[in-house]
Amino acid sequence: MDELLLLTNNPLVLESPGRAPIRAVKEHGLAAVLQTALELTQSGYRLVSAPLPPNVPLIRAPYRSLLLRRHGRQYDAQGIMALEKAGRTAAALGESAYAERPARDAAFIDRELLRRTLRECGHTL
Repeated sequence: MDELLLLTNNPLVLESPGRAPIRAVKEHGLAAVLQTALELTQSGYRLVSAPLPPNVPLIRAPYRSLLLRRHGRQYDAQGIMALEKAGRTAAALGESAYAERPARDAAFIDRELLRRTLRECGHTL
């Protein structure tokens, strides 16, 4: 029951070998990742990582990676509320149009934030 799942649209995370299964979100942007995570938290997964990064430029970035964990309950009420709030916040801020270099930087930062969350859970990426 302690199965981790990485949910991402970040190409750097998709290229990284890891022990946790990775579910790719084909669409770019935070909204697609949050929507997929919302569906998962309503079907047996619990949100482990924070749905939004620590600052506005990163919230507006095109890449997002989230960590979820399978658990015994069907719904993760706290995760659902956090994801819905994150969606409202991100929609209010809007998504930046990223050029190639800043997009690579955003992908790198997103991967590093995910690595930190995995370390805290005793896993690696």
